[in-house]
Amino acid sequence: MAGIKQYPGVLQVTANTFKLTITDGYTEVTDEQGNAVLDKQGKPKKQQKRYFKTVTAKSAKEASDLRAQWITDIKGGAILTNTKMTLKEFYAYFKKHTEKLAPKTILAYDGFFTRIDTALGHKQLDNITANNIRAFITNLSEEGTYKGKKKDQSTLSSTTIQKHHKLLNLLYNRAMKWGLASTNPCERTDTPKATSPHIAVYDKKNLSEFLAKLDTAETKYQALMLLALSTGMRRGELFALQWNAIDFDNNTIRILHTMQYIPAKGLTLKEPKTELSSRLLSAPPSVMAVLKRHKAEQSAKKLKLGDRWHKEHDFVFSTWEGKAMHPDSLNTWLTRFTVGNKLPHISPHAFRHMAASYLINSGVDVRTVSGKLGHARTSTTTDIYAHVIQSAEQQTADIMSGILADSKAKGKEILEKQKKQTK
Repeated sequence: MAGIKQYPGVLQVTANTFKLTITDGYTEVTDEQGNAVLDKQGKPKKQQKRYFKTVTAKSAKEASDLRAQWITDIKGGAILTNTKMTLKEFYAYFKKHTEKLAPKTILAYDGFFTRIDTALGHKQLDNITANNIRAFITNLSEEGTYKGKKKDQSTLSSTTIQKHHKLLNLLYNRAMKWGLASTNPCERTDTPKATSPHIAVYDKKNLSEFLAKLDTAETKYQALMLLALSTGMRRGELFALQWNAIDFDNNTIRILHTMQYIPAKGLTLKEPKTELSSRLLSAPPSVMAVLKRHKAEQSAKKLKLGDRWHKEHDFVFSTWEGKAMHPDSLNTWLTRFTVGNKLPHISPHAFRHMAASYLINSGVDVRTVSGKLGHARTSTTTDIYAHVIQSAEQQTADIMSGILADSKAKGKEILEKQKKQTK
């Protein structure tokens, strides 16, 4: 419109909203498979990189100022624009500018990015294609990629491979949101399928033997194992328990924290990841009785140690002097206990699985089990325990068969009585 000043890269949409545009060099055009598209001369076809953002402003002049600030934000650091930024550089930028990344989450991301960096870290964001992502994921499945401590394992698990893909997808989505990448090549690749790892659990015979021999263990570990089995608490939740979360009158336990070990930082208490992880659990009176006995024994130790006892957290499960216990200490104790008692090897996490499996097989609905485990979504529970749910569902056929047979028999009795009455 004549007489109205125009500002480059600013388009008024409504009275107070404006669409901002930034152009920033060129990038190669790729097809749906991530292959470069060639022009008539056989050279890679290129298109101008453009970034868009809608803002609220009082005038086109104010919107233009916001656009200038946006350009400054993108180009203001040592890293200039997406055409210059490598994936490795962006990962460092991502960690610095993403809020509420827990230390353990960063540690996990760093572990995954080590492999990503080796394969793709040197490449600029918009030069990484879908084919590059596919090749990387395929390489993760090859022999020798696993360098951990597990015996007889040389490949990464399907879950670990999937997590590499998810991190790449997260990074590109964030880069696009921040105007530092024009496309997400992960969108043109298939997310690797993950299979739930088989976790060995005790059958009823082994569990009966374990519980019988558990009576000979230190009361602290009796309480630990019985709580793990009866409530399905995570290992970190068990070691984060403090006495003020225990209600002996109502036989309940409130989950308020989880214990984590972070290298270079040590043991730390943190709030659970989701609201559903903070939950109130009911425990059997018999288990609470063992827990009460453990408290009495711990109190006696406090009196004996006096000032040497560390009172700052009042942990339910602590070291001999009242300090936080390392969650791995349970693995060490459990291995010694099972070996010493000639029981099959089992991991602490298996007791959480046993808790869920036994409840489902006993007819407890999945939503209730999910709440007890602290899963954010019921679908998580159904995914992990699909085989248990299927087994429990098959048992319903036998139950219904019994119900039908009993009902039919009672029906015949009623008919026979009616016939006799009419005679």
